[in-house]
Amino acid sequence: MTRVLPEPNLRQVGELHPESFGSRPHCDHCGDVIGVYEPLVLVSTGKPNETSLAANPDLSCAEACYHVACYALRSTPDGR
Repeated sequence: MTRVLPEPNLRQVGELHPESFGSRPHCDHCGDVIGVYEPLVLVSTGKPNETSLAANPDLSCAEACYHVACYALRSTPDGR
């Protein structure tokens, strides 16, 4: 006797945990995602603060977030 198994329920990767895909902060300079353990510069009330998402999991990049290297580049005279 052959047993018929049901079709697997294949979902798109984004459907697994949609909240984890859209909520990752992006660098305001280069546009790339800022990783959890990467140091970042958060500009809040006009003051830059260096931190990481691992150190501050509830961090909100409401004003501006940058990779540390990108923050340094953004203030260079070449206009990047």
